[in-house]
Order: sequence, then structure tokens, then C-alpha cells
Amino acid sequence: GTSQTKMSFSIKLFFGVAFLVLVFSTLVTIVSSKLSWLGFLYILSYVKVVITLLKYIPQVVLNVRRKSTVGWNIWNIILDFTGGMLSLAQLLGDSADMHDWSGITGNFAKFCLGFVSIFFDIIFFFQHYVLYPDKRGEGNESTYQAGLEPQIPWEEEADYDYDALL
Repeated sequence: GTSQTKMSFSIKLFFGVAFLVLVFSTLVTIVSSKLSWLGFLYILSYVKVVITLLKYIPQVVLNVRRKSTVGWNIWNIILDFTGGMLSLAQLLGDSADMHDWSGITGNFAKFCLGFVSIFFDIIFFFQHYVLYPDKRGEGNESTYQAGLEPQIPWEEEADYDYDALL
């Protein structure tokens, strides 16, 4: 079967604009001296920040709609949080070592990536441990003792042929 998931217009628009920005900046970099390769890499880093920001939002919304965090592992969030903290610690440590705090603003994309990861990870921690502690999967004994799998809201609507994947 085929998946019934469709991209929204806003996501298609975002990817279209991002693609055009990348194509345009690549052409400008190649054809002229107005944009250096370093400038091109900075553009790529800002696109990564936007994509990183957008990748967390659907999971936050899904958790709120389901009032549950069943279906994903908190350890991924713990590792992501650790990576964000270490990334920011490295920026701060490098700047302190050099006695030059412009290292933080000089690598703004790295700072944003660490900050965005930490921000959303805190939201996920709050959802998992405070808002929906009884519906988080690993501690829901009644679901697992009964031998039931956690249900994903759209699972019944999807037409998947799992045997075809093997």
C-alpha cells in the first residue's frame, strides 16, 4: 500500500524557498565574487537552523494532541539535550580560553542549534515527566502487561503492508 501522509502547503512552500535560496546562493558563489564559499556555508548553516527548529514542532504538537509521549524513547531526548549542552559548553569554553566572546556571535548557527535543541528538549522532558507521566509508554504497566502495543492515532487509517517491506 501507499502512505496517506501528505505535505502541507506551508511545508512545500518552505522547502521550495529553501531550495531556491540554495540554488541562487550557489550560482552567485560560482559566478561572481560577491559571495564567498564561506558565506555560502553560512547560508547553509542558517538553513540547518530553520530545519532543526521545524523538525521539533510536529512532535510537540503530536504529544499535545495525543496527551501522551508513547511511541518515542526519552533516551533520544536525553542524548540530544546532552549534545546541545556540550555544544554550548564548547562555544563558551573556546571563547573563555581565547578571552574573546565574539566566538559565540561568530558562530551564531552553532549557538542557535544548541539553544533550539535544549529548548525543545526541555519541552519534551516537561511533557514526558510532568504533563503525561502515566501515558509515556515505558511506565504504562497496564498496556504492556496486557500485551498491547501503544496505538498511534493514524495507525488504523493507514494502509500498510508490512510484509512487503521484508
